Order: sequence, then C-alpha cells, then structure tokens
Amino acid sequence: MKLTPAELDVFATACARDVAPSRLEREVRAFEIVPDYEAFVKEKSAGQADPVLALFRALLHEFNERGLACDLAERLFFEISWSGDHQERIAALARSVRMPAAPPNALQALLKKRSHFITDRGLSELFTKVRPRVAIVVGTFLNAQGQAVSTSGTAFLVGPDLILTALHTFDPLLSSGRSAQVPQSFKVVFDYWAGDPIQGTADLANLHGVRVVGLHPTNWLVAQSSPVPWAGTVAALNDEELAQLATDLDFGLIRLDEAVGNLPVSGGFRARRGWFAVDMPAPPAYAVESQVVMPQHPQGMSMQHAFGRILGNWDPNTRVIYELETDEGSSGAPCLNSRMELIGIHSAAYRPAGVLKGNLAVRIDAIHPKVLTHLPINSVQRAAKSIWRVTRPGSALVPVLGRDKLQTWLDNATSPSPQTRSRSNRVYVADAPQKGAGKSFTADIVRTFLAADGTQNIIVLGGDTELIPETLEDFVLALAAGFGMSKEDLGAFPPRPSVDLPKDAKDGDKVDRWESQEMPEWFSKRLAAHRTTTVNTTEVLKRIVQDNIALGRPNTQEDLAIANANPPVMVSSVKWAKTWILLDDLDQRPLSSQVRKFTAGLIGADIDEGAVTDVRAELQWLFLGAVPEFLTSQDMSVETFSPADVQVQHISATFQAAFDEAGILQDPLALASGVLLLVPGVLQGEHAKGNLDHTPLSVCQQILANLIAGAYQSSGHKL
Repeated sequence: MKLTPAELDVFATACARDVAPSRLEREVRAFEIVPDYEAFVKEKSAGQADPVLALFRALLHEFNERGLACDLAERLFFEISWSGDHQERIAALARSVRMPAAPPNALQALLKKRSHFITDRGLSELFTKVRPRVAIVVGTFLNAQGQAVSTSGTAFLVGPDLILTALHTFDPLLSSGRSAQVPQSFKVVFDYWAGDPIQGTADLANLHGVRVVGLHPTNWLVAQSSPVPWAGTVAALNDEELAQLATDLDFGLIRLDEAVGNLPVSGGFRARRGWFAVDMPAPPAYAVESQVVMPQHPQGMSMQHAFGRILGNWDPNTRVIYELETDEGSSGAPCLNSRMELIGIHSAAYRPAGVLKGNLAVRIDAIHPKVLTHLPINSVQRAAKSIWRVTRPGSALVPVLGRDKLQTWLDNATSPSPQTRSRSNRVYVADAPQKGAGKSFTADIVRTFLAADGTQNIIVLGGDTELIPETLEDFVLALAAGFGMSKEDLGAFPPRPSVDLPKDAKDGDKVDRWESQEMPEWFSKRLAAHRTTTVNTTEVLKRIVQDNIALGRPNTQEDLAIANANPPVMVSSVKWAKTWILLDDLDQRPLSSQVRKFTAGLIGADIDEGAVTDVRAELQWLFLGAVPEFLTSQDMSVETFSPADVQVQHISATFQAAFDEAGILQDPLALASGVLLLVPGVLQGEHAKGNLDHTPLSVCQQILANLIAGAYQSSGHKL
C-alpha cells in the first residue's frame, strides 16, 4: 500500500510543522530505512530552501517505497498533537482508512478514536508500556482433510513468560485431540506495528523489527477454561446458561519458551517489556458508559487501537457487553479502562438472534481467581540501572564499556522528581581529546538510553558528517532544524548591530550583547512558541458529532458536551519534553566566539540556575571533546576517558549486565580478566594488518561482543 506523490507531500508538510526530526529518526533507525542516517540527512537537506521539509520528503519517500508510509501515518496520527487541519489530513493517509475493505465511514471512525485521547491522559502509557505487551498469535496446521489452514488471535503478557488469550484460538487442534501439536504450530509475535496482514506462520520469515516467540514445548497450557460455543447469540439467559457461563470463561494461560517480559523491547533499552498486572478491578470498572480501550490484531493486521464504551452486563458476574470495533483475530485482546488497567479479555461478538449489538469481554475479576497462583507476585518491572549495549542499524552488537558518569547524568536528568535542581544535571562534558576515545559514541549511548521515550528530542551538531557552523546565523538555522523549525517559523532575526556603532549607542554598545543576550532570548521565545501545539477540541468534536448524526450513529454525552462547549475547549501539548543538544568534535573544531556566546546565553550561564524558568530549562547540553570555558566546574558533569582506558571492572560490569538480561550463569570477572589478556595481542595483530585506527578500547569492544554473542547463542537466547 503506497501513497501518491501528492499525498506524500501532504504528509511531509504536516510532519515538518508538527514532528521533531528526531521523532521520525527513531522510526528510520527502528525499521532500518536508510543505512547511514547522518549521511542521508546531509545529502537530502544541504542547500535546500527548507531543509526540514526536504528531509521529511526524502525520508517519507523511503518509507513509501517499502510500503510502510500508511502504517507510519496511522502511528503518528495517534502519537502527535497535530495543529490546524493536519490531524484530518494525516488520518486520511492511515492504513485502516485506505484498506480496500475499509468501511465508508473509516475516516470518521479513526478521527473518533483520536478524539478519545483529547481527554485521556493514558496516551503516553498506551504507546510506551501497553503496546509492547500485546502480541498476535499465529498458527498454521493441517485440518481434518489434510489441508494447511491458518488462524490468528491476540494475546498479552501477564508474566515474564506467560500470556493470556482466548482459548478458542487453539480450538481447531484442541477439539480434535491434537493439543501436543499446538507448540509446533503456533507462534507469538510481538512488536508487529507495521506491514501487511499476517496470513500464516510462513509470513513470519519476511517480517522486520518483530520478536517471534514460541510456546513452551511441553508445559504450554498452564491454566484454561473452555469456550462457550453459543456465546453472544442469546439475549435473555436461563439458569442453565448462566451456570455454564460461570464455569466456562474461554481463556488460556499460555507459557512461552522465553521470558520475553524480562527483556527490553529492543537491544540496549533500559526499560523491560514488562507485563499486565492481573488485579481485581474496582466495581466502577464495569459501569455503563465507562471507556474501553483495546489494542488488537484483527484479521492478522498490524496492531490497531479501538475505543468504545461499556453498554452493560450480559450476565451479572462474568461478561460485559461493550461497543467497539473488532474483527476475527481480535479474540484474546486485552480490554483496558481509561487508566490502561486490565478489566477483561475480548471473547466474542454480541449477536443475539443474528443481529450485531456489540461485543463481549470476559471480566478479569472472573478470571483472576483461576490464574492467581500461576502469576508472578511482583508485577512491577524495574528498568535496568544502565545500558550495556547500543542499538545500531543492522542489529550490530556494540557493547558499552564504562561511561558510568554519562549514564548517571542521563538517569538524573530524566528523573521525574530530581532531589535538587542543578545546572550540572543539564550540562555534560566528555573530556576526551584523543582520537578513538569514544566521545562521538556518546550520541549512540544517548539515543539508546532515550529510545523508549518518544517525547525526547535529540540534536547532534558536528562530527564526521557536518561541521558546526561558525556564523551565529547559520548555527541558529542548523539548531532550529533539529527542532523542526523552518526559516518561516523563526521569522526575522533581531538585527545584528554594527561593530562601528559607538559603545554608548542604544542597542549597539557591543555585538557581544546581541550574541549573548538578544539572540538567545529571541530564540527561546520562538522555540517556546513552536514547541506548543493547541487544539480546538470543540471544533474537532463538532465535526465528529455532525458526521455521526449523518451516519445514524449515536453520540456520547461527553462528546456532545465538548462539541457544545462555550467557550471552546482548548487543549495544549508540547512536541517534546526535553531536547538533548550534542556538540561534537569540539577538540578538533572549537566553537566560534559568536556561537560560544550564544550557547552560553541559551544555557543561562550568566544567571543562577533557579532563574532559568523558560524553555531553556528543558534543554540538555552535551559538549563532546572539550570543556566549555564559559562554565564553572560546578555547572557541569565532566567525564574524562581515553582509548587506552580499559579496566577490568568495566568489562566485568558489561558481562554481568548482558548475562543478567538473559539469565545466563557465567563468571563475568573471570571472563573480563581473560579479555584484558587478549587485548594486547589482538591490537598488535590489527596494527600489523594496517588497521591503525584500532585502539585498546575498540579491540576490547569487539572481543566482548563476540563472547557475549557466543554465550547468547549457546544458551538459546536472542540478542
């Protein structure tokens, strides 16, 4: 499924206005859209009148060539606060709207889904925590006639290696007495967020960026409750039917062959995938008109999100009826409330006398007593203290050695409630002037450390691909591009005073004032304005309400209240929480005097940190290669290292973290001591081959990578 050139231009224009470039960069790196992102950026944006728009056009073209542009549009539609009419334009490009089988009202249905997020503060949690814990279950097997058939459903993690799903997903094999064939016939696929529908297990070999997990070969079915064949087909239940519904809850607690819940979503991430807590929800969770959110894989599709409301009970204690879009393949999906808490499992359509009137979910409070003894006691999954590897295109394993001070600084800077406010928590310095010390590697560490949080913006200036501009005007344009700001967004620069003006002339005593005060203050104001997006939710709901009336669909009281609000309901959000600005190769190419003064002003170097209260407080600065002389030692966190600084405790710590992640039992200290013994000989051999760029650090990283990869492979774990 591809977009036309005109549609791509609409997509790129909206992104250039509302999406920080580093947000799209995350998707580019995740799907390996281009082999060298930095070189691609330089090639596509250099010399362009609007470099941000030119970059987005080029990147979206690459997504489109791989058939992923519509998936990206649908994903960004929910995750970005779009300004003006961009929301509706992006919705029109989404896969669920453009599919051949999409209903006539697909666009309005998608806009309706997005409208739920206007007042739902669970948006961030849905995409960062919930989505990685939901999977598609795919099975291919022979039917009674010997023909290969496939089926699919949705499942979700409730433990490190446990998923809950609808038992009837496996019914073709269970009902024919072939339960032993289930593990070899079914796979569980996590992170399937883009691409064409999966038709069977044969399709899994062609998927990119997903994690495929098998079922435990023998103990795969931990707990179960039979499905009800007639579920949802009758309205009035008799005593016999109520008794069957009380015992047959259509769920399967399935054990996987890997504790994927304990692992990061992607290699190097600190945060673990985690799992849903199966708790007894409070009674209001099933109240009529309560919101229901459901991540699901209907018809084998990449993950879709549906939103609806509870209509009432089917029976008093085990099933609720709710209004929400589902399809075959949705069975087993988690039903969540507005706080993203688990309240049920999607089971069947509610179709009494053949008339579709909603859907049925098995209440989690009915399932809870039957699975409680099999679930982990602790449902809180803590992130790792540090990362031991970085993520790079091609899934290359690049271990992190040392860099404790950087990771501690990153942890403190991202802490929701820092104990004390300090400028040193906003400024980091890599004092590493020697080539090969790893100062540029800092960018990889930062990207990996922050990768799971889509609200973080990262800007890298300098390095091998592009020099840091020397004139202040060019530097500001380059910095603005990292925020997704065009020349039009910036507007006219404050006039540069002439150096010939007398010192006592108004606004012209020195160019220094312009560089260190006027320009930073002006840029901060322009940045703050661009960072904030305000949506008139009343206008959005008015259109949805009118469309619902035209289509004969009901409107909720909440939607009607917002649509009729006076004054209108305005909701503001920010494009990014923090921006991390990395200035690289400062040991080779120091900042020019004017850029240095502007940077000092943007940091707020001449005022107390407590007085930095505007958007500048959300800027994190990393100086790579040299210590900025305009800051005191108390104003920055300085880390000093060299390419020869390879220590046994750093190697041992990396081994330990890698082995802990996979549950591998080996002695990290003994291995670290052995690596140190190997380094001199391997380094000498590389130099003899003419590979003079190799250092003790790079050689140690390679040996470490090979040993960790071997340990993972021999123990049956995936990197």
